[in-house]
Amino acid sequence: MRHILLSCIILLLALAFCLFSMLHVRDICRKTLDLLSSAQTAAMCMAVGNVSLDDCRASMQDAALHWKRYERYFGLALRHEEVDDVISRFAALNQYAVLADRDDFLAGCAELMSAVRHLREMELPTVENIL
Repeated sequence: MRHILLSCIILLLALAFCLFSMLHVRDICRKTLDLLSSAQTAAMCMAVGNVSLDDCRASMQDAALHWKRYERYFGLALRHEEVDDVISRFAALNQYAVLADRDDFLAGCAELMSAVRHLREMELPTVENIL
């Protein structure tokens, strides 16, 4: 009887960790997407002249810092290739911001947002993700 109880407790703990991980990764990705969306909006407003590139860079760096804060956790919860892809896209986006290349910044931001959105969707318990 004790073995069955211990097995059930271990199963419940594993399930609780999976549920926590899913919700936590989705929340981190949502916050990162919000910050990247802010950077993208600021870059679009640059053509009008209301916003400087520094505003775009600040929002992008906030998103990168937010992502980097959870990088070790992502090593446990996500596939390494996809986390590495997001990290390299952040590096490319940073270069576009340093070079003040608005068009490449917008394209890089869209690619990065797509990669983060994909990670967020992978955490959903759907048939595609389970199989």
